[in-house]
Amino acid sequence: MQLPSDILLAIFDNLYQWTLDVMREEDYYNEPEGRSMPNKYPIPHAAYLSFPYWTAATCTHWLTVMHAQPKYWERIFLPLVNIPGSKIRQYLAFCAVHASMEADTHELYIVNPAGAAPETPEEEDSCIQELMQVLAPYIHQNLFEVLYIETRFRTSIIVASQYLNDAFIAKLHTLVLKSEIANTVDTLRVNELVTHDLERLALDAKSFIDLTLKGVIPLCCHTNEGKHLCITRYRAPSGIPRIPLDAFMDCLGIMTQKIEEKCRRLDPSCTISIQDVAHDGRAQLASSQPQAGPSSALAIWTDPSFRTQYAQRIRNAECLVFEDVDSDFLNSFFAGRYLHPDDIPDYNDQSIEPLYLRWCTFTTSVKMFEPVLHLEGIREERQLRLALMQWEGCELIVRDCPAFNDNILGAMMPSIGRNRQYMRPELCWNLRSLTIKGCMFSVEVLVHFLFMKKASESQINFLVAKRAPSLTSAAEAWLQDKGNIARYSWNEQITYESLGQDDEEEGDAMDDGDMDVDLHEDSDDEMDEATRICERYMGLRIAD
Repeated sequence: MQLPSDILLAIFDNLYQWTLDVMREEDYYNEPEGRSMPNKYPIPHAAYLSFPYWTAATCTHWLTVMHAQPKYWERIFLPLVNIPGSKIRQYLAFCAVHASMEADTHELYIVNPAGAAPETPEEEDSCIQELMQVLAPYIHQNLFEVLYIETRFRTSIIVASQYLNDAFIAKLHTLVLKSEIANTVDTLRVNELVTHDLERLALDAKSFIDLTLKGVIPLCCHTNEGKHLCITRYRAPSGIPRIPLDAFMDCLGIMTQKIEEKCRRLDPSCTISIQDVAHDGRAQLASSQPQAGPSSALAIWTDPSFRTQYAQRIRNAECLVFEDVDSDFLNSFFAGRYLHPDDIPDYNDQSIEPLYLRWCTFTTSVKMFEPVLHLEGIREERQLRLALMQWEGCELIVRDCPAFNDNILGAMMPSIGRNRQYMRPELCWNLRSLTIKGCMFSVEVLVHFLFMKKASESQINFLVAKRAPSLTSAAEAWLQDKGNIARYSWNEQITYESLGQDDEEEGDAMDDGDMDVDLHEDSDDEMDEATRICERYMGLRIAD
């Protein structure tokens, strides 16, 4: 029995909207104060394959209904399985037809379907070979703006790359070549790749080094959009050396320098995202005879002139994102970013993007100069202490970190020494803005922390708490009456701004000098009054 076309169309529309909803949920992490960071390139959800591919593969009536809907063909998801070439050609023919019609964009995703992925490199290589043979003419016809290929084995990426060699893809703005298992150290088979509008590039660390050393720098400058360079997971096969630290650092500097040269007349900003990359830095540092010049890993750590040169080469990296890397890698990266105090950005500049550290592990502390720090997914208190120990910025964003608890707040709290002089806290002494989302802390200790920051003339001006414990009426009263916080938001239900500040004056409100309360002019009397207020509202006892 065949359903009427109008019923099929209604079903197809629902499936299409469902895939869009899933994609929107995974595309961005929305942050407080209007900030948003592009998500790491996620593995496309299994729902994406449901429509239109699986629908077209199972519904015999799809030709008479789906061909009249150009929007269905804007995003094409193909499973990495054996598919008859004739079916793929018929499927892609609709893309080619609608590319010149109403559809604004075309995106191609090749992914492993859940539960049906090839189990061996040979099987997967065969699948990708057949797919790319059919897809290559359409890729070279400049049909797609997004080309996303994710495989299980790196050999399959090597196979797919040969079909991009010497390609001229003017419309391409996103290129992703990712794999899960590095079963080969072979280089990508790409000697030249020309694009006009490429803004996002995601490669594993080995492929990134290969392309850079070949002089293949596909990120382009014909748009004023920020560039996003994503260096993804690479774990060398057993018995094979990992990527050398010196080569990685050199190539990162070369790539960002080339981006700056190509974009010198436009906005050169670039987001660098590094995910789950390991290196042989310590082995290189232990070598008895370091190489001459800045190509030695030892030089990166010890040569001040190279530190200056390296800092200049990555100065156009506006936003840095690190995911699943360890503190050894972070120390390697930041070794070249020592800044003169005059070069440290204005801490009150709200346009500064955060330094993102997501699901990183810490065995040592890391010296970081970025004024805005975003931490996510740190579960152990000791690791969180190490992450914050040498950071001296002014704005901290903590998301889904069970380790952010009352003990951490205590370490961030100024203490009172002899003669009622305040001692610098162990962590985050320069903190002025705090955002906490999904963390394990108590309201009482947080308000005590805010009180001590205010009393020590280093108060918090902006506070945002989401998925936090309920704010008690006493705590809310203290925050509004005596907290002297310019703006705070609690669980998106309570939003408060100091009286007398309008939208045009928000910039002035961020000036620390305008918001700080000088408690030293009236010395003990003022301090005693502040202590009594905190004790009355919160039931906290402030030790002498």
